[in-house]
Amino acid sequence: LTAAAAAAQPGDLVLFRPDRYRSTGVQLTRDGTADRPIVWRSSEPGQAILDGGGAETLIEARERRHWWFEGFTFTNAQRLLRVMRASDIVIRRNLFEVAGLGVTGQGAIHAESVGVLVLDNVFRGTTSWPRSKGIEPVYAVNLTGSGHIVAYNLIENVGDGAHIGNHGRLSASDYHNNDIIGATDDGLEIDHSDANVRVYRNRITNAFAGISGQPVFGGPVYVFRNVIFNTEYTPFKLHNDMAGMFIFHNTSVRRGVPFVIRASGDNVTAVTTRNNLFIGNAAPALQSSAGMVGCDFDGDGYAWGQGGFAEWNGRAYQSPLAAKEAGQLYARIGIVSLLPGRDLSAGLRPPADPKRRFTPADYDPRLIAGSRAVDRATLIANFNDGFAGSAPDLGCCELDQPLPHYGPRAPR
Repeated sequence: LTAAAAAAQPGDLVLFRPDRYRSTGVQLTRDGTADRPIVWRSSEPGQAILDGGGAETLIEARERRHWWFEGFTFTNAQRLLRVMRASDIVIRRNLFEVAGLGVTGQGAIHAESVGVLVLDNVFRGTTSWPRSKGIEPVYAVNLTGSGHIVAYNLIENVGDGAHIGNHGRLSASDYHNNDIIGATDDGLEIDHSDANVRVYRNRITNAFAGISGQPVFGGPVYVFRNVIFNTEYTPFKLHNDMAGMFIFHNTSVRRGVPFVIRASGDNVTAVTTRNNLFIGNAAPALQSSAGMVGCDFDGDGYAWGQGGFAEWNGRAYQSPLAAKEAGQLYARIGIVSLLPGRDLSAGLRPPADPKRRFTPADYDPRLIAGSRAVDRATLIANFNDGFAGSAPDLGCCELDQPLPHYGPRAPR
């Protein structure tokens, strides 16, 4: 590995034959160019094993540009591929055996790291469901900067599927069509985001929290068309005085209160919800201990247990009508009231045992014909155009449409 790194020239395609390549702390010292990247590729997918020998870092690509990594197995290091302040990096169709950090690039803001593409990879970590050890620092993808795309990855047994932390900022980046199974902290964490971060069409199964924005620095951050099943805490973590998020057309199914915001002493500012499905089996339907400032929650569907509807800004609302009449939440459109097992495919209900490790094959989040969520959504330009029927449907997917593709795509 060290020799290959030292010899790399712009435009080189370096093919790695099936073998185990052991090296620690490999430093990449040269850049490719836009039209002549340096490409490292396994000649047989997954059969070229890059082994860090237990080192802190396997491959160090700090401040590098125009490198591609394709078809490898990365293993046996705390940081498998470090792309700190790197730009124009393609990472696709690899297997990452993650003990600490898979692809990691903290510390950048905006133009300091641009265009890291993490596509069609498999990340397998070391955590186990249910959560028993608190927050575990096992993270599949850890990027800051801008212009990044993290898409079509399978992420299993991690703390966070994506992690940002408080070292750097994120903007103008996309997380989509990832399949995340088993996250003992957050399925996707977009904390410390600024503007135009988009999180969409992801499927998250078994997570402490589904999608975290603690904090978002004004946004807009867009979270839409995601499926979140079996969270221990909440589908959306809104903490640390976050501000500026749009939450549209998601489907969450969990045991307990459908939507929880436990952020006592914090404000949640300028969050808008529309057309989501929040399915649970306890009351209230919406429980917030935060100061809700300039928020617009309206037009969602809820299923919950026996009891009041919402706790909001220190006041309890016993029914959706009481909330609507108070003019504080669900005041213009209101909610669609659902019953678990009556509106989603195969009678989908909140899990009886949330400590069970579910797989995506265990549930189908789509609506059934006759559901009260069909044709009940509000029209939002560019988010739900092209619907069938008299109006869009609530939740992640339109009736009779197939689910999106989640996880790695077949090679072409």
